[in-house]
Amino acid sequence: MSAAKKIVGVWEKVSTNGGPQLGYKGCTLVEMAPLRLICFGGFGGGYSNEAWLLDIRGDEEATWFHIQVEGILPPRRAYHSGVEFNGNLIIFGGVNQLTLLNDVWQLMIDWIPDESVAWRPGETPLRPVGNWQKVQVRQEGPRPNKRQGHTASMISENDAMLIIGGYDGSEYLVDAWIFNFETQNWTMPRVHGVPPAPRAAHCMGLVTPPFSDTQNSGLAYIYGGYNNQGCLGDIAVLAIGHDGHVAWDAEYTDAVQGPAPMPRYGAAAAVYEGNIYIFGGTGPVKSYKKNVDYRVVSYDEILVLSFSNPFRPAWRLDPKRRNFTGARPIPRHGHAIAATSGQGFQSCLVVTGGSTQGSFAPRDPAPRLLRDVAVLSLGVFRRGTIEDDLTYVTTNSLNNSLF
Repeated sequence: MSAAKKIVGVWEKVSTNGGPQLGYKGCTLVEMAPLRLICFGGFGGGYSNEAWLLDIRGDEEATWFHIQVEGILPPRRAYHSGVEFNGNLIIFGGVNQLTLLNDVWQLMIDWIPDESVAWRPGETPLRPVGNWQKVQVRQEGPRPNKRQGHTASMISENDAMLIIGGYDGSEYLVDAWIFNFETQNWTMPRVHGVPPAPRAAHCMGLVTPPFSDTQNSGLAYIYGGYNNQGCLGDIAVLAIGHDGHVAWDAEYTDAVQGPAPMPRYGAAAAVYEGNIYIFGGTGPVKSYKKNVDYRVVSYDEILVLSFSNPFRPAWRLDPKRRNFTGARPIPRHGHAIAATSGQGFQSCLVVTGGSTQGSFAPRDPAPRLLRDVAVLSLGVFRRGTIEDDLTYVTTNSLNNSLF
């Protein structure tokens, strides 16, 4: 896992020490510190409310730490959302064996010395411990329906979380809600423009607008998903204004260039260096001679929505697998993905979990749940020191509750 061993654009299957015993899908993976991520929840032999910290800084293997938590645990769930805010893991919604959910929880983490923990040479062995708190919404007004399969992202300018879409048990949704962490209130903004089709199991990436756009603070690109009409392959852009104006923006949507990827649901997206990376998902494969769907497959390709020209973002597809080589992960959907980087280390995408159900890939003829970890290297950061890295952990420990 060291920078010296990495080549940009190459997949690597990572050996892991410890970790969940069963495969899982519908979990979330969120970067909390350089090359350290938290995986929460999911479904695998039952719904889970476990939190695991994945440390991928090791030279030879990654290490899973089961986070021992205090206080009341959130209900078990899968197909929820997760974001990081002020060093805390924030989760919203999801589903379990009893009900759909629309609650908000935060996980605060601290690091305590523990000599029994295997750690890198020269470092003080530390073990993560956590404390869950349910976020009490202060208002009595409207709030999002209970839902699963939605997407969430942070609006950094406003210290707020944006959620879009999902499935509430009877209808597919395309509504947008914003949770403000300062006021601890939900708002459903008046959304202008023509909305895309309702959907769940889509993916989303929130990027900064071009420099000439002085009206908006963020652009949320949503792609794919599933609804009553089947699998979706369109893209839509929700523009979030500095003044609170929110709109489905046809101009930004129409500006997307390049051949569109095949429709799919259950893919996962992460933003790195202003580009949106999408991996996996399940969707139809068409017979182009007859223009009909004849089977469903899971994908193992990386789709990139490139913003090298921010005024005309373009799809960069890799159908012949030439751009991203190495030990490509098994095709899947319902997995989790996150981008992470650290001083002196490679920046990378991390993929874990998911299901191969529906996959016709020769490498995996028997559908199953997965618990592997794969890394796609994206770039090299400057050489840092262990002390630099530990300083980040200290200053970003999840020990300051906002609620």
